[in-house]
Amino acid sequence: MPPRSYLAIATGLAALVAMSAWLTSGSSIFVWYWLFAASGCILCVVGAFRAVNALGAPRWVAAAFALPALLWAMNIVKGLGYEVVGALGHYEPARLTDLIMIYTAGQIASLAAAAGALRLVETISAPHAWLRFGYAVLAAYAIVVCIGLAADVWGWHFARNAHYAAVTRALRVAATFVEYAALIGAAVLLTKRRSIEPWAGIVISLIGCIMLYHTLRLAFEAEVRTIPTVWPQPLVMFIGGVAVWRIGSLLSFRAAPTQTDKLSEHLSSAR
Repeated sequence: MPPRSYLAIATGLAALVAMSAWLTSGSSIFVWYWLFAASGCILCVVGAFRAVNALGAPRWVAAAFALPALLWAMNIVKGLGYEVVGALGHYEPARLTDLIMIYTAGQIASLAAAAGALRLVETISAPHAWLRFGYAVLAAYAIVVCIGLAADVWGWHFARNAHYAAVTRALRVAATFVEYAALIGAAVLLTKRRSIEPWAGIVISLIGCIMLYHTLRLAFEAEVRTIPTVWPQPLVMFIGGVAVWRIGSLLSFRAAPTQTDKLSEHLSSAR
């Protein structure tokens, strides 16, 4: 179970959201939407950096974990920009090039986060052959994504071939399974081997399963789409951010005495 302070804050937030929605006839939900979205991104980014720093993993792992959250926030802000422009009477639909670039950036960010998760698993446990296979699948699909972007920009026709599309889709599905298996595996290993509260790993695993379902569903749709903008998303992002923050906080708290001892030894040897 989460700490009592977390449960108390969650209860207070729920009551505050319900009360504000009742007093403003539902208009305050829009404000809470953005507050939960921004808070979730901040918690994810800071929690990832704290966890990686406490584990002694490379800094690029934390940056890779932060990329999807930051890109998701940028995508949300961009969507808000289109809504504001439309409300002002200067409606301009999203260009196909913009959608393709956002889609490609999202794919690369997800692959980077998956590579970071695999590296984190290596840090926690011993290297395994399946980790090298995972890296190979991610790298192969990253190349395919870059080729697809170049084909869209320069109009290469081979990318529209049915056989090429079938191979690309199969590789995307394989990379998707590797991505979320790595993220869920890293969360489970952290909670078990570092004695982290199980609820944090369960939350991240459930969110990973939901995202896996949505990603696979989008993989079999023909049109180009970005991350689905559904109303529950900021709340899910916020809950996941709280879980990541909790993991980072516990790891940092436990690593602090060790880092202090190392610093003392370094100062003693310098003298």
